[in-house]
Amino acid sequence: MDMIKPIDRDSNLEQAAMVVRAAFATVAEEFGLTPDNCPTHASLTTGEQLGAMCEEGVEMFGLFLDAVLAGFAALEDGGSGIFYIEKLAVLPECRHQGYGEQLMRFACDLAVIRGGTRASVGIIDESTVLAEWYARLGFNDRETREYPHLPFRVRIMEKELS
Repeated sequence: MDMIKPIDRDSNLEQAAMVVRAAFATVAEEFGLTPDNCPTHASLTTGEQLGAMCEEGVEMFGLFLDAVLAGFAALEDGGSGIFYIEKLAVLPECRHQGYGEQLMRFACDLAVIRGGTRASVGIIDESTVLAEWYARLGFNDRETREYPHLPFRVRIMEKELS
């Protein structure tokens, strides 16, 4: 049975980081991202970094399949009703079973409970398959940004929450 539950400082943050690293490793490989050209990529996430996110008030939750962590996401209150959904991750061997969509629905529902009116995600602009997936979940393109520390453009997608 699958269950989504909070991950906090008392959780095994290294296990959560392992899920994020494994999920984003496929992205890093697809786009040629390495520690040298993209040292902040999610494929390099550590438990310590997740702990720091907890300390900053970012809410984290995991999707557990029979008590095994198989998915992860983080929700950050950006103020003014906008919530950022970050590090959405599902282990590669667990993909295409609706778990990512479950995590997104949970994140959006939690954002509404916390007073959110919009949810926002940032993805690699060239990742058209992922952009199409988010569009099917009700997210729309908002803008594209370039950051000097990233070797790719970031596509910002948003969804109105109700």
